Amino acid sequence: MRYLVVSLLLLCSCLSQRATTALFGPARMSWNSSLEETFERGVRDGLEDGVLDVQSAEVLRTDSKDLDLALSKESREDLASVPWEDMSTWVQRGIVDMAEDHELGAGPRVSLEEELAKFTKTINKLKGM
Repeated sequence: MRYLVVSLLLLCSCLSQRATTALFGPARMSWNSSLEETFERGVRDGLEDGVLDVQSAEVLRTDSKDLDLALSKESREDLASVPWEDMSTWVQRGIVDMAEDHELGAGPRVSLEEELAKFTKTINKLKGM
């Protein structure tokens, strides 16, 4: 009986590890392919509009580097310290700025917003695992 319990615990641990790894890959790809650049666009727009000062922008950029590192390392511990809720605001601002500058049409804007929503859901899952 003890062997069965230990085996089940090991199996659950293995499945949890696989689920975590399965989520990190797509999250890293999404961040690196479009969301990181959009985040930076939002930060620059915040600086231009006077909503952010230089020091606050640098803190956000450090958070961005920390997120990138956590995703690369597939580290839930590192990810836990990343303030994604705050960062996602700047991704959304980047999307709006690109749309206002006519660099992003309606369809691509919706796609990018959906990608942001999916990424946020994945980050929240990884933080909660």
